[in-house]
Amino acid sequence: MAQKEKGQKLMKKRNNSLGMKFLIGILFVSGVVLVSYSTICNIYNNLVNSRAQTRYAKTVERNSEEKNNKIWNSAVSYNHEHTNNVIVDAFEGKHNQANTANYAYDEVLNPDGTGMMGYIEIPSINVRLSVYHGISEKTLEQGVGHLTGTSLPVGGKGTHCVLAAHRGLPSARLFTDLDELKKGYHFYLHVLDRTLAYKVDSVEVVLPEKMNDRLAIVSDVDIVTLVTCTPYGVNTHRLLVRGHRVPMDNHKEINPLIKYIKYGSLLGLIAAMWVVLYVHKRKNKQNNSNFSHNSVADRRSVAEHSNICDGKGE
Repeated sequence: MAQKEKGQKLMKKRNNSLGMKFLIGILFVSGVVLVSYSTICNIYNNLVNSRAQTRYAKTVERNSEEKNNKIWNSAVSYNHEHTNNVIVDAFEGKHNQANTANYAYDEVLNPDGTGMMGYIEIPSINVRLSVYHGISEKTLEQGVGHLTGTSLPVGGKGTHCVLAAHRGLPSARLFTDLDELKKGYHFYLHVLDRTLAYKVDSVEVVLPEKMNDRLAIVSDVDIVTLVTCTPYGVNTHRLLVRGHRVPMDNHKEINPLIKYIKYGSLLGLIAAMWVVLYVHKRKNKQNNSNFSHNSVADRRSVAEHSNICDGKGE
């Protein structure tokens, strides 16, 4: 009877221990997911952008050289007809845009019919994002918007293209690290089958109403300005990162997902090592338990044998 009660207590203790371990495991996993939420969302957004860029590149590749040149030349002609930028604040919340109804804006530089003009690459902050027509809420939640009323991103003297994106979104980093760009850094625009290189020559913070002069077209200069909100989380001002066109260098295109693949592989390796160590520890514990049990059984057997021998001797 005492042995039975002892077994029940042992079983209850073991169940309580397993329950506690399970609870700790749930809390740990929940904590990891909570902390990693932003990173996971950003990885997903990078995947969405990567798929869009792959689709865009395949469309451009399927097009004939003549068709791509026609799309490009149409964008160049559009810029020639618009020699003054019309500036609106992309982040005031109303998503107002310059009136382009008479200029077929949405049809220009739209090779795959999705509104994607191309994509921007900023190696120094590990960014490669799709660039779309306009600054709609949907566009600014997942990529970069071209500020309607400014030059299209095909370069050329006397053009000033303005590209805008959010920073600090929980679902995507986008231009969160744009403030890390310094004078002399490069960024690249991939449009149709061409790549345009720009060198940062100005980084400044201004009030929204002070942007017009900074974003105006300058004759004989090819400029692209990247715009986002600042300070981080307050968003009362605008960060303007301006670059001027430079000759293309031996740039090798980046893949933002590589960083996460490396981190994931490292975490996977650590997890695998932890599992191996845990299994090894459990196995050693079980072997020690079996050894102890066998030793007790052997001692009992020896004792019983000794008692039998003593009985026979009497």
